[in-house]
Amino acid sequence: MIFIDESQRDIWRIVWKESFDDSIKTYKMNRVVYGTTCASYLARRVLKQLVMDDGHSYPLAASTVGSDMYMNGLISGAADIYSVKQLKEQLIALFRRRGIQLHKWSFNCIELLAN
Repeated sequence: MIFIDESQRDIWRIVWKESFDDSIKTYKMNRVVYGTTCASYLARRVLKQLVMDDGHSYPLAASTVGSDMYMNGLISGAADIYSVKQLKEQLIALFRRRGIQLHKWSFNCIELLAN
């Protein structure tokens, strides 16, 4: 989820009317809505900011996020199992620092799936 800064929430409003006789209700959005024109840009921008802010602590992850992200997926690899484990640990730590939990891991090595 990408939360919208409080100062910007007036811009993100939904006008709702349940039925013809009901009064109009206005809601402010707290999060970026999937499917909006700017959602994919904002998602990429969040990743870029994550790398700019915390990438120095996780160089493998920062490089991978910068080059191997496609939409909401990361497609990457390494030359050996040790390197993949290091990359996985750094990715988890980098995203966790900002409250983002990575999931749906897929590997072609059973040893990596066990953890």
